[in-house]
Amino acid sequence: MTRKNRSGLATLIGSLIAAWLVPVLSQERSQEVDPPSRRIPPEELEALRLQEGERVVITGKYLGLVDQEIHLFGAPYRLILADTSLARQLLHFKTERDNLSLSGFLRPGEAPAAGGEPAVFEVENIETAPGDVELYGERLKLRLSQPDSSDELIQLAAWIAQIQRRFPDRSLLPLSRQAAAEGYKGAAAELKPDDGDGHFALLQELFKKVADPECFGELLRQLAARFSAHPGIQQKLKELGYRQIGQSWLNYSEFKKGEGFVWHLNRWVKKLDKEMFEVVEALPEEGLTNAILRSRTDKEYANLSRQGEITRGMTPKEVAEAIGFPDRVRRQNVKDLEVTQWDYGDRRIYFLKGELLISWSDDKEDSELPLADAVRKAATGAPEPRKKKKN
Repeated sequence: MTRKNRSGLATLIGSLIAAWLVPVLSQERSQEVDPPSRRIPPEELEALRLQEGERVVITGKYLGLVDQEIHLFGAPYRLILADTSLARQLLHFKTERDNLSLSGFLRPGEAPAAGGEPAVFEVENIETAPGDVELYGERLKLRLSQPDSSDELIQLAAWIAQIQRRFPDRSLLPLSRQAAAEGYKGAAAELKPDDGDGHFALLQELFKKVADPECFGELLRQLAARFSAHPGIQQKLKELGYRQIGQSWLNYSEFKKGEGFVWHLNRWVKKLDKEMFEVVEALPEEGLTNAILRSRTDKEYANLSRQGEITRGMTPKEVAEAIGFPDRVRRQNVKDLEVTQWDYGDRRIYFLKGELLISWSDDKEDSELPLADAVRKAATGAPEPRKKKKN
């Protein structure tokens, strides 16, 4: 046999051996790793009824560790560490904040029995799980991709709402409300379109499970648009604080906004009152008593006033001579000093100690700074450009 033939034969034998070894080694690796095939949230464990020895990954909110037992919110099993060294990993997690993924299995002889003691789930591995928004966003996406999942969506909405109440995080509300709305939509599809009583009863059952008045009110308001004369729907909307304006039902926030109010410091106030409060809040804590706003001579201020211009330090009389008297006047005492607001409609003039502090317009043409920054800058005596009366 020539050297060339021997080399070709060796190559062929090597290829055959490699083709035989690769699947064998791959099979051995898969047998060694044996990864869990199911990832389950705590709220679904009881309904699934795991079998003895079944391996899963349980993902949920970490509540704490007591005597080698991990507590996850809503878990129906006792989650016992298989190795005491695993407890050290938990030092890196925050209770009632972090989510954990616990890999393990249900101990033989520990299958849950109705009315019996909680079964024991042996935890073999601990990993960090995604945050609540990511975690429940993925579960919502999965449920939405499945047909005929209205019941599961409503259950998910109820669980997310429960999590949000137990561990307050308003960023979860859109997820629970979307799940509730889609779940209701799917369940309502089985009702007759003109069955107002049926739709109303379905919504009330949803509210009992989700217990989110804002979500319930929004869905109820949509239902009122279809069944405007339904007495039960009207009464429930009134109980939730909605007001009927014409053919529309408005919640309290919408009603107050329609009346010209804005939300400021946990209360509803008129828009100009809010601006007044912002000016007062922006005034520096110290130095106001000695603040020098009037930096020109009386003659200079008089000349500016005759030209229809206003600037910091002017008196109310000089401002009135320049641009006329205001439509409304508001006053408020702050730090033993009086702040006065002159309202000209599209412009407000603020006086501190009887001298012009700042002029503020709705279109913000008079300043490139936010209101609070402009007030602080004015109160410290920083130079101010002249303001001319608009034609």
